[in-house]
Amino acid sequence: ERSALRGARVGGSRRRPASAMAASAPQNPLVLWTARGLPTFIEMIAIERLMPQIREALRYALAVVAARRPAALALHRHAEEWLLALSVALDGLCLWAGDASFSESFYGLCRVGIDRRGRRRPLTHAQRACALLSLALWPYTRAACERAAAD
Repeated sequence: ERSALRGARVGGSRRRPASAMAASAPQNPLVLWTARGLPTFIEMIAIERLMPQIREALRYALAVVAARRPAALALHRHAEEWLLALSVALDGLCLWAGDASFSESFYGLCRVGIDRRGRRRPLTHAQRACALLSLALWPYTRAACERAAAD
């Protein structure tokens, strides 16, 4: 209804619908989107926790394999590089197929671009490449810095 577009007064403050918030934010060209609209807080927390948990599980699996098979010790020594390659492959496939990282697509979210008029549009190749670099290189760089500081 017309009053819903203007915003409802809740507790003395003006509350805008999610579509109006996305449309009024041209300074942020990328927005996560679901079939229901903007994601919930719990979905965002779950997305942030999924990939680190998968990385830890893979590190553990590599350690177990290296302990049982000495030939796999080289895999364990270069675990961060293997995890980087896996992350690039997995997130790259998901980004180019569905405009979402692996963890975002796991929870049914996708990234959409917002143009200056506030309309949704698909991601460009440059935006996908930048997203892939930030998704894969940031955890690898952080782990490499932590490993260097521990040595």
